[in-house]
Amino acid sequence: AHPTGSSDIDSWPICWPCYSQQLSGSCTFPIISQIDCSAAAQALGLSDTSASDDGQAAVSYDPPYCYYEGGSLKFNSGGSNSGLCTSIDVCICQGPATSPTPSPT
Repeated sequence: AHPTGSSDIDSWPICWPCYSQQLSGSCTFPIISQIDCSAAAQALGLSDTSASDDGQAAVSYDPPYCYYEGGSLKFNSGGSNSGLCTSIDVCICQGPATSPTPSPT
């Protein structure tokens, strides 16, 4: 039992669910639903907050799932695209932005 006014949620990250924009690599935790993609864009303050299906399958020039391209929020519903996140195809991910961790020497 918890004391009044406290719960396990207190130990979660402050911004759960966090969303982030990623300009390289790929999402560690991709957003795999179109509704969540729209919600993430809204949370990030993007100008387009209504994800539209990109109608693509397994293309190598656009990233999978949720991404922002040319001012439009797009969603690759099958997640089969294999492109990487770039400054043109900005991936919208769950969780904080990942940065490459330096390898131990």
